[in-house]
Amino acid sequence: MLPARDRKVVLVTRRTRLEDLLARHHTREQARFYVEHLGADFEDYEREHETYLAASRVVVEVLRAHGRYQVLDRRFTPNFLFGPEDIVIALGQDGLVANTMKYLDGQPLVGVNPDPARWDGVLLPFAPRDVAALLPGVLTDGYAWRAVTMARASLTNGQSLHAVNDLFVGPRSHTSARYEIVLGERREVQSSSGLIVSTGLGSTGWMRSVVTGALAVAGFAVGKRLTAAFQGRPWEDEALEFAVREPFPSRSSQATVLCGRIEPGAPLVLTSLMAEGGVIFSDGIEADYLEFNAGTRVEIAVAARRGRVVIPAADGRRRAGVGDASGDRRAVGPATESVRRPVGAGPQSPRRDRIGPKAGRFMSTRTDAAAGPGPGAGLPLPGDAGRLPSTAPVPRGSVFGHIRHIWDATVA
Repeated sequence: MLPARDRKVVLVTRRTRLEDLLARHHTREQARFYVEHLGADFEDYEREHETYLAASRVVVEVLRAHGRYQVLDRRFTPNFLFGPEDIVIALGQDGLVANTMKYLDGQPLVGVNPDPARWDGVLLPFAPRDVAALLPGVLTDGYAWRAVTMARASLTNGQSLHAVNDLFVGPRSHTSARYEIVLGERREVQSSSGLIVSTGLGSTGWMRSVVTGALAVAGFAVGKRLTAAFQGRPWEDEALEFAVREPFPSRSSQATVLCGRIEPGAPLVLTSLMAEGGVIFSDGIEADYLEFNAGTRVEIAVAARRGRVVIPAADGRRRAGVGDASGDRRAVGPATESVRRPVGAGPQSPRRDRIGPKAGRFMSTRTDAAAGPGPGAGLPLPGDAGRLPSTAPVPRGSVFGHIRHIWDATVA
């Protein structure tokens, strides 16, 4: 490890809303006219901008005292080469932390909240004034941290994309996507609005929205209101979860493999049947995407590398609203580990760590006799009597475990 004074600190920043307006309208007066003409408060844009600049100045002053640092705009993170000994600080909203983390390979990431009155900051436990006291410990690896499981989409042409929260696979616009889906021994052609794959960290985001909508629709179909005390999964969860959005069964498409878990060593495989307009993007950044057009094959699996988020040393287990971390997280120093697996398993090769298909765990809506009582059995259709098969492998604490509990209580 390099001496502390020789390690570089990379400060990742983002443009404020005001800066985006100025880039579009060129002058502050024109930007003010545009915002106020729409009935919005231009002064709120100015307050946010000044607060962010003040926070940035505080952090940069600390980094100047350290000596070796670099300020990086978030737009350039996809093409920036982070050094293995770099320390990374993200100054912005939670999304900035997530979208920076997916380009790292085990480097410590510090989330700093520049405006606590405006942003909740689930991934931003530190204030700008905390950086001065925190940085010496991070530079010497004497800090507390928590691992974050990531997802990885790998194409047959060697391209790959990581996700900290979720991956989306589907059409670029509001049209139907056609593809072949393979999970374990199950294979079918689907037509849908695409699918999402969620990590433990992302389970309280897009996946939660999908579950909430599904419960509302299912409750309307059976004439009962279905609710759930939803809790996300731990950030360190070693599996991913996927859900198909708005599947459409027809003569040429099926809708049985609709949601479930992607365990380590058992990737979800998709092959595009779309002539054009298919995309894969992660964490809501549509500009950084992979094309998913006819014949393209993608394997979605748990990534070999992990994110490393710096946390307060006395941080409780219910930090970030994910409930009990099941003992997988604890404050650590340089001589101890915080999770079962090492963080930063080394550089990834899109060809080397591709994994062959193995049996996976999933739920489906198939209820015919051919499905049997095992993993092929799943959520009964409205009007079916009976509960979810007890043999269906729904791990405790998963998103779909909540759905099973609610369904069982409804049809009982």
